[in-house]
Amino acid sequence: MKRMLGFVVSEYVTAIIIIAVSIAVVFGLHVSHQRDNMVESAEASIVTVKAFAAAAAASGNLIACDDSLVNVDVLENAFISLSIRPTPIDESNLEEGYGAGVYVHSNKEADGNDTFVTALRLHEAIKINDEDSLRMVNIAKENKKEKDIEYSILLSERAICSYPEQVTQI
Repeated sequence: MKRMLGFVVSEYVTAIIIIAVSIAVVFGLHVSHQRDNMVESAEASIVTVKAFAAAAAASGNLIACDDSLVNVDVLENAFISLSIRPTPIDESNLEEGYGAGVYVHSNKEADGNDTFVTALRLHEAIKINDEDSLRMVNIAKENKKEKDIEYSILLSERAICSYPEQVTQI
């Protein structure tokens, strides 16, 4: 065995492998933390939109349930696209009307893994915290792996949307 500066070459290789694995673990934790922050940001946006919807419901007026309901900055998020759409109060009885809802859609191939995973994480967070607000959930799978997800999060319990023709069927 050849020694370089008092160490065997295999000792250098082992040290390099340990450093590389450590960097990979730290990077994975960093990305996971970023995604958690994006989900928290999206949840904060949802709370803000919910407040606007509650104010509209309190006024008794019907409103346009689209992105003009709030400032565009509220819906912006680095990893996930949020939009406002009319969402059925009761999916089994559309006669009850439509409330404001936040619509989320992500396709793994088109949007990339970060956006897709953030959409999945937001879905899981909403499912845990407020499952009753989830509407029109559609998770498409291919070879047992998710490839497309779309859902709406109902923000108002009263029918406040003025034109349900905007609702896109999934």
